[in-house]
Amino acid sequence: MTITAYLPRLGLFDRPARKPRHRAVDEVERLNQEKERLRLNLGWADALIATQRVQLDDADRKLAGERQRRKIAERQRDQAEAVIRLRDQRIADLEHRLEIWGLAEAAAAQTQEIPIPVITPVLPLHQAPMAKTEPAT
Repeated sequence: MTITAYLPRLGLFDRPARKPRHRAVDEVERLNQEKERLRLNLGWADALIATQRVQLDDADRKLAGERQRRKIAERQRDQAEAVIRLRDQRIADLEHRLEIWGLAEAAAAQTQEIPIPVITPVLPLHQAPMAKTEPAT
């Protein structure tokens, strides 16, 4: 094998033979390509921003809906609590009435325990022991 057979393996032929010339036309072309690439990136960025704005508006609408549902739920909870307070108040009132009724029953039972002979019968006025049957002079 000759030495020239090893040269491609060493990478000596991978580089160009001479440096490319930088002509103004090439630089303008490169700048135009860069400009188009940046314009494309700007278009993608505008599309992304528009998509993000749509998503943000959608999220704002959902948030407003959730806030409205929360207000409705809070009002319903307040109404339910008011109904419960009213029910508890009515229960307490009925318990108080029941207690008074029990006391009245007890008082009535105690008055009925008085023996009958102790109770003096009601007499007509002319038969009353302190009634004077004679006219006053």
